[in-house]
Amino acid sequence: MPFERGIAVSYETVRCWTKKFRPEYASRLLRKTPSSSAVWHLDEVVATIGGTER
Repeated sequence: MPFERGIAVSYETVRCWTKKFRPEYASRLLRKTPSSSAVWHLDEVVATIGGTER
C-alpha cells in the first residue's frame, strides 16, 4: 500500500515493522474469543472431471 501512494519501502523496513508489531497483533487475536452468534456455513462443491466426480 505505501508503494501505491508513492512511498518507497524496502524489504528491511517491512521486516522491522513485522518484528515490532507482530507480538502485539498476535496477542490481540488470541485474546479475542469467537462470538456465540457467529454463523458458519459450509457449502459442498462437486466437480465432474473426465466423467468422474471429484
